[in-house]
Amino acid sequence: MMPETLRTARPVGLGHHLPTVLGISSQLVNAGTNVATVYLASLFLAPDAFGTFAVGFAGVTVVLACARGLIGSSLLVHLPAVEPHRRAPLARSALGLAWWGTLPAVAALLVLAAVIDGTLVWLLPGVVFSLVQDVGRSTFLAGGRPGAALTLDSVWAVVQGATLVLGHWALGQLPAGPVGLPLLALSWGAGALAGVLALLCLAGADGLPSPPGPWLRASGDIAGWFTAVAVVAQVELFLVLATVGLVLGPADAGGLRAVQLLVSQPATVVLGAMLVLATPTVATAAQGPGGTSLRTVHRQVVRQVAPVVVGVAVVAALAGPLMQLLFPRWSGYAPLALPVALQTGLLAWCMPAMALLNGTRRGRVSLALHLCRSTVVVAGTALGGVLGGAAGAAWALAAVAVVVLLGTAAVVRRELRRTPGGDR
Repeated sequence: MMPETLRTARPVGLGHHLPTVLGISSQLVNAGTNVATVYLASLFLAPDAFGTFAVGFAGVTVVLACARGLIGSSLLVHLPAVEPHRRAPLARSALGLAWWGTLPAVAALLVLAAVIDGTLVWLLPGVVFSLVQDVGRSTFLAGGRPGAALTLDSVWAVVQGATLVLGHWALGQLPAGPVGLPLLALSWGAGALAGVLALLCLAGADGLPSPPGPWLRASGDIAGWFTAVAVVAQVELFLVLATVGLVLGPADAGGLRAVQLLVSQPATVVLGAMLVLATPTVATAAQGPGGTSLRTVHRQVVRQVAPVVVGVAVVAALAGPLMQLLFPRWSGYAPLALPVALQTGLLAWCMPAMALLNGTRRGRVSLALHLCRSTVVVAGTALGGVLGGAAGAAWALAAVAVVVLLGTAAVVRRELRRTPGGDR
């Protein structure tokens, strides 16, 4: 049994500086590993092979997002709200569900491999172990151990990189020569396997799976809603990218996407990390009197967003030289940094609302908000692109962000009034 297990640990939230840094670092390493995998694929693979890998990896990402909604997001909400002696058994049950969840994930990947390209089967080890590793890191984050979650993610990144380097060196000595999709996929899987082994080392007996029944019963009222939210978020991303590509054409779509990668992508990753840390704190506050009130926690999380918005503004102000340095091919699109920064900054203030809705188990309300947001975002992208090209799409997204923020704020005020202790 690990020291300071889930039986005793409490969520750290965003008010404790070192745990906050560790938690955000964990999320950055986790997201960065996937981004680096796709980036390396674009460097190593031939265009056709990269297209195959990108489609297959996108499918894997959707599967992982669904699993995170079904298990990971529910862990962040439910574990802090139960008695300390029940946390470790529930975490083991969630791990058991993760292992069972690998079966439909593998089936989905096999379908992709049969339809698109058989070489995608090399992603199988990564799919299996990444599901389990992700649930393991969620148990650590829910239990107030962000350092342990960072360890899992760091082990994954180091082992994946080492496997890729060693494999590249070995293949370079053989007639086969260049690195291909199998090595990239297997290095990703090796990193995921290392993360699972690190989970077992850090958690001991609490890292072993148990039957998923207890977790399914405990999380049944929220897991389905969080899964649906995760699916809607992935569909929104796909529809926006597809709409931009269809309406603007390759050149303008690439320019807008490059500006988004520079201005909004880093902030989006950081805000996602903050949401993961804030949700357990809200869940704890929602348990009733005797602790910090929901309104106080909400204000604390709102204050934490300000530095992110300032960072977005700084990047937007330096967009010209940064685009020339990082995306020279698309440097002519640097003026789009202003509307993209406005959109990102406005939507950043929605994060505290999402933490409050998740932490108070308002899965249905969260899903409704995401559906409304996705509808107006996709419609705004299409309308702006048709009327004004890349600039029109960017400014339309900024205008849509105002609508989304106002609607989200109204919903949160209503939910706070309906929540016991929410007016404190």
